[in-house]
Amino acid sequence: MGIIVSDEIILQDLRPGDEAVLFALYLAVRSEELGMQEWPEEIRDRVLRIQFDAQRRGYRDQYPGLDEQLILRSGSPVGWVIVDRSNARELHGIDIALLAEARRQGVGTRVMRSLQAEAAAGDRPMVIVVERRNDRALAFHHRLGFRDAGETEVHHVMEWRRDQPS
Repeated sequence: MGIIVSDEIILQDLRPGDEAVLFALYLAVRSEELGMQEWPEEIRDRVLRIQFDAQRRGYRDQYPGLDEQLILRSGSPVGWVIVDRSNARELHGIDIALLAEARRQGVGTRVMRSLQAEAAAGDRPMVIVVERRNDRALAFHHRLGFRDAGETEVHHVMEWRRDQPS
């Protein structure tokens, strides 16, 4: 089964055999983000496979307790969300991405609101890291009540607390 976010949206734990689906989603999302749609398919897929494998290894090394979930809308995979629930002090959002055709339809908002509710139920903040140049993601998280909590040269650290003013 999975976590039911709404009538049509379910977060399904990644299962053995789901890696091909996850990689297909990754190809679609990242090739668009990086402007790689016109690249020769074999080269694009090889480059993105290296990035995909490195990113997953890096996430697992940094967050051994992470949970990888597919975002399903009406039973079809439209994205992924990766969180670390192992820290009792905070819920850490690691990565969320949606196919272009699933954006601006409330899917991401419903998923994030579900995670915020989970954090609130555990009386802990939700923390995420967003690339500084990703204006769309920064605006999205600000709309959901996340506040700047720090920064690095490359990222904004953002935090949401149930008791903070919107």
